[in-house]
Amino acid sequence: MSDIELKNKEVFIPAKLRDDLNINENDDIDFKVIKDGIIIKFHEKKDSLRDMIGIAEAPEPTNAVDLKRKGQRGEY
Repeated sequence: MSDIELKNKEVFIPAKLRDDLNINENDDIDFKVIKDGIIIKFHEKKDSLRDMIGIAEAPEPTNAVDLKRKGQRGEY
């Protein structure tokens, strides 16, 4: 059986095991320690707002300071 490694607080799962379990880089993996071993659950990662930064572009150049001031005044 392949070993799961821990390096720099990251878990490395061997490619064969990832392929056998159909795990990809976008999956979140949860570990739960039980009396007889460990339960590993994985599920597809949902995109967060941070993941979406830079995907869209504004139709024209913007100024963050001006946008903030307009927002504070209620202008959109």
